[in-house]
Amino acid sequence: MTTISALPTPPTPADTPADFNTKAFNLIGALQAFVTQANAVAGEVNANAGSASSSASTATSAKTSAETARDTAISNASAAASANTAAQAALAAVLDAYDSFDDRMLGRKDADPTVDNDGNPLVGGALYFNLGISNPTIKGMRLYDGTTWDMAYVTGASYLSKANNLSDLPNKATARGNLGLSSVAASGAYSDLSGTPDTNMSYGLFYKANPNAVAFTKTGAATLQIKAGTRIDVAGTMVTYASATSVAMPTLTAGEDYSIWVKTDGTIQAIADPYSSPASAPGAGSWRKIGGFHYGLVASGTTVAGGSFATTGNGMIWTQTDVDAIAGINAYSLWDLRWTIKSIDRQPRGMAFDPWVNAWVAIYFCPTNHITSGISRYNTDVASGSVLPRKPLAYGGNGTTTYSNGNWWTFNEVAASFGLRLPSEREFQSTMFGVTEAQSLGGSSVTIPSTGRQAGYTSRIGCEQATGHIWTWGADTGHYGETFAWSDVTGGRGQSYTSYNTKVLLGGNRDDGSFSGSRASNWGGYPWSAGWAVGLRAFGDLLVL
Repeated sequence: MTTISALPTPPTPADTPADFNTKAFNLIGALQAFVTQANAVAGEVNANAGSASSSASTATSAKTSAETARDTAISNASAAASANTAAQAALAAVLDAYDSFDDRMLGRKDADPTVDNDGNPLVGGALYFNLGISNPTIKGMRLYDGTTWDMAYVTGASYLSKANNLSDLPNKATARGNLGLSSVAASGAYSDLSGTPDTNMSYGLFYKANPNAVAFTKTGAATLQIKAGTRIDVAGTMVTYASATSVAMPTLTAGEDYSIWVKTDGTIQAIADPYSSPASAPGAGSWRKIGGFHYGLVASGTTVAGGSFATTGNGMIWTQTDVDAIAGINAYSLWDLRWTIKSIDRQPRGMAFDPWVNAWVAIYFCPTNHITSGISRYNTDVASGSVLPRKPLAYGGNGTTTYSNGNWWTFNEVAASFGLRLPSEREFQSTMFGVTEAQSLGGSSVTIPSTGRQAGYTSRIGCEQATGHIWTWGADTGHYGETFAWSDVTGGRGQSYTSYNTKVLLGGNRDDGSFSGSRASNWGGYPWSAGWAVGLRAFGDLLVL
């Protein structure tokens, strides 16, 4: 530390002039050294102050570190306590698990234990290995089912391996005898199944090589074959057709429905089967009905020109192949037990299948007495708004009563009573394609008298009087107007809240001239309206089983 030298005695007023001057000069002379020493002391003071401040900061940091270390030590102590608790819990869990395992896996013993390894009651599912010393027959793993001990598994020595395909049978002849196949073993003829036990395992079987197609093939205007690979159970006897086999035919009649039957000996035969008088088996013995067909109104041998099928115009251009498909047996009418119609009886009598829209359609218009004749039948009358249909039994009829009108609701119920429905516009356009377009029958403004064939009005799948005769009600709905109100139009069966909804009419009637055709539609038909020019052609869905 620098020392500041004392200053000389300063002059005072009492001094003599000579002393005053001497003291003054001495004082002034000493001031330079004083200033230097004072500055040095000031610098040293400042330096000492900085050191003191740094020391204070260091002390504060040390204090903070000490407090942090203290807090960390407290936290670590808490964590250590928690870890200890967890370790104790884990140990307890391990001990519990081991105890549970020990209660179930009892180890090796020579007799069935009555208590577990802790002397407690046995638990279901407990296992132990029997050493077989006292009883070699029970040597191996044994399982306690809660009441008794049993072997936990059995060896494969007494069982067949599927990989061996029965080659590991100890006595094959005895096995064949047990199955009733002794005659097969003796003759080698697998068709000889006499004495076979009836297991009912194949009862009702109807197998086709292609489940997505009908089981029959049209081979001529009056001939059919059942496809190769078809297998049919007939009263417990399996009938197999290894190759395509012809169906025996009766004399076929135009406009008639036929069913196909199979006998236990493999005989396959067709027989007339109208809705009005369903067929019975063709003869003695056990038979099974497996399908059917419709023999149409386009005669065998009909040509494109001879049948007046269109070869020009905006619709279908017919070829001979097209005509041959519907001439005689209608190829589109073939059905079997697993390729049929979704209806009440699953037998599409008088109907044809359109593969382009996957729908069955009535070949003929609905008659008035559909209860007896069926919903599609050749040479019947035609129900309409003026030739009223009978009320179905399912909708309150008694077999003779008729509806009071032929409106949309009436014909919708008639179709529904057979499990069928009205067509969509899309379905109608496809199923009626093939008619000579833009023409109508003409004649008096009355309902056509009967179902039949009119040249130029046959569709590609064989529907007759397809367009230009009378309209058919459709399922599609339209409406006009924006004012909705309740209308008492349903014949006392509730009211309709509508702005005049309409139901589509399809195909055209006999006095519509060039307006008729496969795409003809009338969207002005109220569902409550009826008239001579509107009837029903029923549709149904495909059923593949």
